[in-house]
Amino acid sequence: MVSLLESSRLINERIIQVHKAFGAPGDWGYDDPKGEALYNLYMAQASLYEALKATENSTASATDIEAIVTHIVREVAELPDRTSPISNYDFMLVTEQELATILRLRLEEARQ
Repeated sequence: MVSLLESSRLINERIIQVHKAFGAPGDWGYDDPKGEALYNLYMAQASLYEALKATENSTASATDIEAIVTHIVREVAELPDRTSPISNYDFMLVTEQELATILRLRLEEARQ
């Protein structure tokens, strides 16, 4: 299955092919239906390109995400004065406020 990002890249490549084959809208005249269609297509391409660029810049890799998760789990596990229940030794005791603070700090750090 092709992802939305991959499909968007493919569409962008196809628009580039259309431009090579048919040229600029002004070559046909902006009042001509072909020129108008090309203009609208190229404007859509510009929007698509900006969205692709923003997506690629903001998408964290799986490695980055795992590193963040590992860091958060370690931080929760290292909170002072905590012991897990004997029957559930893998449980981590954390308050809502503590977890929210750790998440905010780590997510803000990851965004930078």
